Parts: sequence; C-alpha cells; structure tokens
Amino acid sequence: MALDDVVREIRQRFRAKHRQHGEPGQLGYELQRIANDYAAARANGLPRAEGIRGITAALKALWKFPTTQYPPECGRCEGIGYELVRCDADHRCGRRLCRLAHDAHEHDYVVPCSCPSGDRRRKRPPQADDGDLRTSRQQRGRMRVPR
Repeated sequence: MALDDVVREIRQRFRAKHRQHGEPGQLGYELQRIANDYAAARANGLPRAEGIRGITAALKALWKFPTTQYPPECGRCEGIGYELVRCDADHRCGRRLCRLAHDAHEHDYVVPCSCPSGDRRRKRPPQADDGDLRTSRQQRGRMRVPR
C-alpha cells in the first residue's frame, strides 16, 4: 500500500466519523466566532486583559442558562467578596511603582467589596485581650511547668 493510499484511507475514516457525529451545533460555531474575533482584535493591538474581559462577556451572553442555582448577592463582586479595580493614569492604586510609572502603565487589582462577602475579607486590626495575661510562649504551649 502506497503512502497516498494510506492518507486517503485515513481521510475517508475521518470524514465518516465526522458524518456519524454530525456537524458542530450553534454553540460550536459561536465559540469559534468568539475565538476568531479575539484573535483578530489581538492582532489589531487590543490588550490581552481587555480581550479576556470581552471573551468573558460574550460567553456569559451566549450561555442562556444560569451558571449556578444561587444568584450572586452583589453585582459588583458577584458574591466572591473582591471587587476588580483597574489602575491607570486616572486612578492609581497607591503602590510606589504605580505612582512613579508613566501614564500608559495599567494593571488590575482587587479590593474588598462593600457587601457582606467583602466585609469578611477586610483586614481588621488585632484586638488586645486584657483578661489573658499569659506570655506568648505559654499561648503556644511551650512553657514548662516547674516540678
């Protein structure tokens, strides 16, 4: 059997298998369209982070069904407790590197949301317990008791 015959047979088997499973459905075509749009936008200079946000929005619009049976409590953080914020020339995050950076420097970061989920993620100062006079070594259980 020549190499051309082998290739022809493999192609025939491949096509028969595709006919058996059918053509990709509407969802498959839409996913391919979203991927092609993303690739074209990236080729035209779209930043990666914005492209990913666009893909996420397109997929959420495409998917008709709820992704969870429990809707999020908060629209800003979608119930995770952290709000996504963009550091750019108009609004800086406060880090030293960003204060000194040029205007084109951008990045995303998260801050605790103002909802109850975000309240659990907010840092709190340690509270001093006046009733407990044990030393730190005693709290860790390493203090030996004299015999």
